[in-house]
Amino acid sequence: MTQADCGALIRALREQAGITQAELAESLLRDPAEVAAIEMGDLPVDGRDARRLARVFGLDRDQVRALTASAGEVETRAAA
Repeated sequence: MTQADCGALIRALREQAGITQAELAESLLRDPAEVAAIEMGDLPVDGRDARRLARVFGLDRDQVRALTASAGEVETRAAA
């Protein structure tokens, strides 16, 4: 899953849950602008975010791994 795909998934989950970016930001202990950047694919999801997203949206282990894989993909490309 690319970082952009990850962001789109988070946006879809958030909208389906009927919560705002500000409400999600509060759950993630992040600034709403950071949530917007995550949803746009400009900021990767780290492990802490993925665990918190799992709690908010009821994600299973495989879904959490997919979210954190997008962050690893970005780090790998940046190192190349």
